[in-house]
Amino acid sequence: MYSPLLLRKATVADLDLIMEMERAGFAAGDSEAREVYAHRIAHFPQGSLMAMCGDRVAGCLFAEIWADEAALVAADFALGHDIRARHVPTGRVLYIASMTLMPAFRGRGLGGELLESGIAHIMTRHPQLREALLLVNETWTFARRIYTAAGFTECGRLPGFFQPDAHTAQDGIVMRRLR
Repeated sequence: MYSPLLLRKATVADLDLIMEMERAGFAAGDSEAREVYAHRIAHFPQGSLMAMCGDRVAGCLFAEIWADEAALVAADFALGHDIRARHVPTGRVLYIASMTLMPAFRGRGLGGELLESGIAHIMTRHPQLREALLLVNETWTFARRIYTAAGFTECGRLPGFFQPDAHTAQDGIVMRRLR
């Protein structure tokens, strides 16, 4: 059994591990570029978190703070978007931009722990936050179960948002949880 996760801020020295998790967790067409994570770390270090299990990296969570809830426009959620386009440190909506675990730590209930502890960590430092928002691929049933168990409910869909390969389009499900 693994010990509970401890969170720390991600640094640029973590980028290789972050990209390893990105490749293991997402199809090529659904993954972010290294530069996106570098910008997130630089512009919102409090929302760029590494999950540690003992001395091993178990996962990561990246977030942004938005002034208000997105109008469910795909561009607001677009892969590769620049955090500076929407991030407002005094905003009221926490957007969970990415979350994943190292393959060795999957299937052990740590996804829910990472989500809950990451949200709590950020909301403690930004008490004005009133809700959390995330986007999930309709086919990622395991991830959706984690989010539903954490109190997230579907609030919209983005048809064909995810394109894991050149021939497949899958809906994005926008989920939110009020504080």
